[in-house]
Amino acid sequence: MAINLTVNIFRLALFALVMLWTLIVFILLVNFQTLVIPSEYTSFIPFGIIVSVMTFIILTTLILLARAQRNFMIAQVRSELLFVGLLGFMWFALGLYTSTGVLADIEVECTDGDEDGEWDPSEALLAQYRVVKGFAFFNAILLLAYVLFLLIMCIRHHNAGRKQVWTSRVPAFPWFFFGPVKPGQSQEKRAAATSALPPPVTAAPRRAARHNSRPTHVSRPSEQPLLSDLSDLRPGES
Repeated sequence: MAINLTVNIFRLALFALVMLWTLIVFILLVNFQTLVIPSEYTSFIPFGIIVSVMTFIILTTLILLARAQRNFMIAQVRSELLFVGLLGFMWFALGLYTSTGVLADIEVECTDGDEDGEWDPSEALLAQYRVVKGFAFFNAILLLAYVLFLLIMCIRHHNAGRKQVWTSRVPAFPWFFFGPVKPGQSQEKRAAATSALPPPVTAAPRRAARHNSRPTHVSRPSEQPLLSDLSDLRPGES
């Protein structure tokens, strides 16, 4: 129970950190959108905004549904691996998008200041641009590392016979328990364990024994009066 609680806290802390950095990236990109003239060189801005919104929606949904009593399909381990892995690759693509190609040339052009030495607003934009690039890679590393860890644990439990790991919820599954297979084990393990047991005892012999031990019905004398007694009765007697 304590280990499951630790896994849940680690998962929530990782998602919270990713959402915090996503919020910072979202604010910076919205600021870029209001200051920069849209062009083919600034197409990373709407892409980053879309990735940020998707991150908020997916991670919030996973956190809320994992605490629900019903096992929703989107809250299962296989769905979480799919969605979190998709977010990780999208953040990695955003990091590459802001690090290669013509955007690197734009970064150099933004460093040119005025000849009089006054403060150039492009320097602040350049610093924010680097923050977006760094946080994009940080989010990608965290999310993909989480997916890799979860996938390795799922494969270990699957090979151990706990194939229900794919349809379980992350906070509810005993990730660090590798003992004997318990209820809910795979069909192969369950069949092997059942074949070694003696045949079950049915309740039919018990009912038969109870039926045999029941005494036969003996009529009471009062129910079957003898003819000799009736002949001894005098007229007027009953």
